[in-house]
Amino acid sequence: MKLFINRPSPYGRKVLVAAYEKDIVPQIDIVNVDPWSDPPELIAASAIGKVPALLTDNGALLADSTLIAAYFDEIGSGGHLDRRRPL
Repeated sequence: MKLFINRPSPYGRKVLVAAYEKDIVPQIDIVNVDPWSDPPELIAASAIGKVPALLTDNGALLADSTLIAAYFDEIGSGGHLDRRRPL
């Protein structure tokens, strides 16, 4: 999996916390990008250039922090994340 984030973004931090909590960071290639500069690698994965964006191993794109966190919750180990409260 490839995760495009911008580290100062609270949404990027949200998905990183979810990845650490679900113990899947070793499975993720984390790519820190500046979305305002339209990096070619991000645009190739997500034409709208939105971060965070997760490109899954099967080629699906998730471009919303809540969806990415829910995906990590499903594929990761340990108990479920509490979705009623923000991460």
